[in-house]
Amino acid sequence: MAVHAGSLLKELDLDKKQFLALLDLARELKRAKADGTETPRLTGKNIALVFEKASTRTRCAFEVAAHDQGAHVTYLGPEGSHIGREESIADVLTMTEHHEGGLEGISFAFLGDGRNNVARSLLVTGALLGMDVRIAAPRALWPPEDVVTTARVLAAASGATVLVTDDATAAVQGVDFVYTDVWVSMGESAATWATRVPMLTPYRVTRELMAATGRPDTKFLHCLPSVHDTSTDLGRRVFDEFGLDGAEVADEVFSSWHSIVFDQAENRLHTIKAVLVAAYAG
Repeated sequence: MAVHAGSLLKELDLDKKQFLALLDLARELKRAKADGTETPRLTGKNIALVFEKASTRTRCAFEVAAHDQGAHVTYLGPEGSHIGREESIADVLTMTEHHEGGLEGISFAFLGDGRNNVARSLLVTGALLGMDVRIAAPRALWPPEDVVTTARVLAAASGATVLVTDDATAAVQGVDFVYTDVWVSMGESAATWATRVPMLTPYRVTRELMAATGRPDTKFLHCLPSVHDTSTDLGRRVFDEFGLDGAEVADEVFSSWHSIVFDQAENRLHTIKAVLVAAYAG
């Protein structure tokens, strides 16, 4: 599969067949790296990483992926970067690895700020691939209407179901995966915490919320970094100001066997590599 004929700037630059081909390529590359049989396909290639916002994990994943494939990387950006379109591919790869039926029949609920880039990407990607997609957020933080409309159009074609609700408990019932993200996104003022915490506390992922799925095997996802305890400056501030030991997720969930966040983080490397190989190999 090649994507070099055009730009890959968002999920909808891929159709379902191309998306699934990238997943297959990522699995192939992941197995090869684990087995020590990876063949560099980008030898002699020079790749520029032009980043707009700070994101150490994304930059590192791109650099390691390019190095594994024999390419040279130049980093451009005085304040780092945050190019994250590979994340939804990594999320889907992780879900298929932890779902008995693979892609078929996956259901997930995203809880938190439904307007942020992670929620919007998951909504569109899940609809494209025929998943049962649920977004739970306060009405003021629902995804933009045009994104929801796009998701519903995709769902009509793929057989997906799309639910946007302000009821967190209803959203998680029966799901395979519960997903959350930071409550205050990059670029937002630190003062936003004062209004965001009261709005989003009902959507916090706790042991009780995981139990509300009605399933003992539901897994937890987070694209990281998270505020799950008081081990960071931000975590201590959230505790001191709002009395929460962890913000969007409690450590009792983040550090439990339900959590597959580090599998998810690893898969970012393999899906980035798949995008690079698909775009530049040959």
